[in-house]
Amino acid sequence: MRYDGTDIAMNVMFMIGFLASVVFFCSMLTGCQYVQLPHQREAAYSVWEVTYYDLSEDPPPIRWVFQQDLDCSPDRSGQDVGFHPPKFFGALERTGQCVGGETYGLFYEVYEVQLAAPDGKTFSETAFAHELYHAFLHYRDGDGDDRHSDPGFGIGYGHLYGLVDAANDALRSQGL
Repeated sequence: MRYDGTDIAMNVMFMIGFLASVVFFCSMLTGCQYVQLPHQREAAYSVWEVTYYDLSEDPPPIRWVFQQDLDCSPDRSGQDVGFHPPKFFGALERTGQCVGGETYGLFYEVYEVQLAAPDGKTFSETAFAHELYHAFLHYRDGDGDDRHSDPGFGIGYGHLYGLVDAANDALRSQGL
């Protein structure tokens, strides 16, 4: 199938409009901040090496939800270290569930990881490794396993020591 200049121009205009709407909706979301935290790349690849040996995929983009936008306690500590994620990627409406992180993907693609970044916490003290493991499962299996049935989720989910535990240990050993 051949495309003429009009088809190409229409496709380019559609993509520009789509990207502009994503940026607009992202800016509407509270705490929407795609920033690179100090040592984030090092931490991401440390987790990626433990969980995703192939390393043919880069870790997904991470949107940090900072302390001023954390409004709930997913661990019943009473501290605001969690947030209410959008119902689906790009949605303005939020769920009633309080989480420390959320991975948005479909089949073998991951759109983004959203993570709580409470003040004073290291990567290993957040859901960083846990959410990257969801991303790994999307890439490997086409399903991020929101039921946490994969043994890699480890001790916190009734399994033996898993890859998430190993990734957090690797982060701690590096002071991350």
